Amino acid sequence: MLSDGLTETDLKEHNLLAWVFGHWHYNYLNEIGGIFNITTSKPDGGGIDASPAAVRSVVIVGGRLTASHCHYNDFQGARPNGGYKWSVSLGGNILYSAPAWKDGIVYAGTSDDGWPKDCGVTAVHGETGRVLWKYKTRNSVKSDIRMAGDTIIA
Repeated sequence: MLSDGLTETDLKEHNLLAWVFGHWHYNYLNEIGGIFNITTSKPDGGGIDASPAAVRSVVIVGGRLTASHCHYNDFQGARPNGGYKWSVSLGGNILYSAPAWKDGIVYAGTSDDGWPKDCGVTAVHGETGRVLWKYKTRNSVKSDIRMAGDTIIA
């Protein structure tokens, strides 16, 4: 019993899995104490933090969140062409993060506000496009990549 006479309820005991809501700021998904906080910006204009317009799908199987994805406009299937040496998938999306270049290696940050997340910083060989390594992050990289000596800042 709380001091104001109300009873405290542990919603996890009642099988709360996630809060799913819309918000005009951003696309975001995180987990706190076993409960997912899932939000998506406006589908017609995105968020005021420059999150792109999206519609989110949430997949629950057997009382567990198995997947959540933001579905973005694919701009009519536009693909890079002409003058490019290579193209490589980094898993997440490069939405906000300008890559950095040092000693023939491209360092790129990716965003993924779905579940399971596929975001992080990836190093790609500048001549061949071969992925050298990927460091997964808990949340999307929404800033430009910077180099300070041999340290990557994202």
